Amino acid sequence: MSSSFQYDGENHYEGDVNRSDDEIDLKQIFSTVYRYKWLLMVCILISGVAAWIYAESLPPIYQSEGTIIIKESQRGMGMSGSDLENLVASAYGVGMGSTIANELEVLKSRRLSYQIAEKLIDERYQNNGQIFPVLYMDYPDDDEIAELAEIAFRLSENLEVERVNRESDVVRITFESPSPAEAARVVDLIIETYSGLSTSENREMARSALEFLNAEMDQTQRVLQTSEETLRDFMNQEGLVALDSQTEELVGTIARLEGELQGILVRQAAVQSGLENYRRELDGIRPGLAEQFAGGIAPRLERFQFRLAELETERHLMLARNPGLESRPESEPTLVNLNRQIDRLRAEIRELASELAENEQYLGFLGSADGNVAMRVGQLREQLLMLEIEDSQYDAQVRLLRERISQYQQDFERMPDNMIRLAQLKRTLLMNEQLYMAIARQSSEMALWEQTQTGLGRVVDNAVEPIRPVRPRKPLVWLIGLMLGTTLALGYIFIREMATTAINSVEKLKKSGLPVLAVVPDMKPVIDEQFKGKEYYTVRGNNISTSLLMLLDPISPVAESIRRLQSNLIYAEPDNPLKTILITSSNKGEGKSTVSTNLAVAMAEAGKKVLIVDCDFRRNRVHRVLGLNESPGITELLFDEVTKSEAVRATVIPNVFALTTGKRPPNPASLSRSQKLRTLLLELQEEFDHILIDSAPYGIITDGAPLIQLSDAVAVVVRFNETNESELAQSLENLRTIRAKLVGTILVGYDHKKSSGYYYTDNYYKNAYRRYNEYTDKS
Repeated sequence: MSSSFQYDGENHYEGDVNRSDDEIDLKQIFSTVYRYKWLLMVCILISGVAAWIYAESLPPIYQSEGTIIIKESQRGMGMSGSDLENLVASAYGVGMGSTIANELEVLKSRRLSYQIAEKLIDERYQNNGQIFPVLYMDYPDDDEIAELAEIAFRLSENLEVERVNRESDVVRITFESPSPAEAARVVDLIIETYSGLSTSENREMARSALEFLNAEMDQTQRVLQTSEETLRDFMNQEGLVALDSQTEELVGTIARLEGELQGILVRQAAVQSGLENYRRELDGIRPGLAEQFAGGIAPRLERFQFRLAELETERHLMLARNPGLESRPESEPTLVNLNRQIDRLRAEIRELASELAENEQYLGFLGSADGNVAMRVGQLREQLLMLEIEDSQYDAQVRLLRERISQYQQDFERMPDNMIRLAQLKRTLLMNEQLYMAIARQSSEMALWEQTQTGLGRVVDNAVEPIRPVRPRKPLVWLIGLMLGTTLALGYIFIREMATTAINSVEKLKKSGLPVLAVVPDMKPVIDEQFKGKEYYTVRGNNISTSLLMLLDPISPVAESIRRLQSNLIYAEPDNPLKTILITSSNKGEGKSTVSTNLAVAMAEAGKKVLIVDCDFRRNRVHRVLGLNESPGITELLFDEVTKSEAVRATVIPNVFALTTGKRPPNPASLSRSQKLRTLLLELQEEFDHILIDSAPYGIITDGAPLIQLSDAVAVVVRFNETNESELAQSLENLRTIRAKLVGTILVGYDHKKSSGYYYTDNYYKNAYRRYNEYTDKS
């Protein structure tokens, strides 16, 4: 529970001193900001003007955009769907399809940027006759053309490619440039170049596959012609026309198996050709890289492949014995079961292959800066792995088919020689015919697909020249400048406030735990106005200090504050009147002599007989304020050089007397502690109503300690915005240690405009001074 002191109708709560420092006092924050309002406004104005100038100096940047549809293509060429077609597609990437994510990477690739840079260099000039700004070495300060790599880098840096939304296939392409014409032209070039690149890549893949098929077809055609000629010559020589039914069935079976074997060998050749292409591309990225991806087939996967080869061979034999089952396989339960087992094994092989592709870690050598290269290497690795699996599977089928053909060949060799030879020739002819027809059909379909192939992108909107720039956003720059200026100003204000240790408000002074007896406003404005800044003013032949405003300007706010001080001291302890009052401070120059002399005048106004004793033997000033000579004084009186009546002199102020220090003693401390001085003060108490002792500042000199013991009250003078909090606290602690009768503090030199407690107790003094001036002006 906090106690309170009341002086002149104003309550001062000790509880205010105990306010928690952790509490956020918004009023205090606002008052601090308001006190520095001009600094804050100047900083905001300067930062706002600087931000506006900066925004005006920035070159305008224009943004143009275009949109295209990139449809995620599906696997397959839309043809017959044969095994050979699927094999060619997987080996050469024909019709394999692509995801939008992959195509976005292509749009942002260095390859595309280089192609666009080359086209811009070739065009060189915009429609308005000016060179494209992106081509300059240092636009707009230099007209030299930059290197191709630099131009490509700028294009990539200012290009944005994004999907409009997750459900849409529409891709937005935007480019920023200081030239609106360049921004639009670059977007159009990106769309055109991407479409051309996509088309050429698709046709190149189809062309490679077509070349392979044509080469195989030519070779197969030559073999077929040779087979026909050989069969015709043999039949003419031997006079044989046909085989018996048993031999025909055996020949058909062997022919089917050998045809299947040849088909597998062709497909394996396509796989190996595709493997060679992908390995060559990998080695082009980094030599020896293809070898790191080889041998990725696990033993468990090989067992599945061999079992699959057995089941497929068994199915081929069943179809060879019953050709009608090809059109209606559901009529034979054994064939249905075989097909089911084959499908299950193929699914398991695909699953194991996917796990193997995910678990392999081959990309650690690539850094994050490789970007599109790493993505392409990942795609090649996955395609290589799948082709290796197919190659291994074909190896297993070839071995098994050759074993079965060898078994049937043994039965075949037991027939007559001429029948065997005829059967072999017919079997070879049939096999070559089937193979040639399959390759020819696939070649014609591939040729048609190659001619009709187009790119994946379809233009939705071409770019248009923008009218307004997208940067700089001048209002935003200006707003950021204002915010930055405000932040810097507030930071400076609060750092300065936190670093300030001086007593700059009544609130801070109250934290000392003592009542504030009076708040004396700054005298300098009054002295400047009334006395033109002069230090002394002549009154009845005496040059008194202009700081003695109780005499020179008794109706000023300063005089009223001194009267308030006098009232608070007189009524501080009604039961124990304060006769001897000592005025001290924590440091020099804080105004204790000014307070002492003005307080003496206020007491004299109340009809009291007052004596001012100057006991500051090191820096005496009372005689200057009152317009007296330094001597005779205490020194001469104590050394019996003068009498008491000669030392105690009257002043120009009625009822105010002064006892100055006299000549400076050799040892001021011993003089202050002398018994003669104590006896003198006790004698003077009998002659005067009040004795005011102007003591040395106790915060730095302890000369006044003996006098403090003789005093009825001790008041400490604090100078506004100069006295240090820690110095004041130490001085008060020292005074309490010697049991000084502290009655309160006196704040002098107060300026409410500079107070950090503007909206607290300090506001009371501001209003009091204003109302006082209004009152006296009307009177």
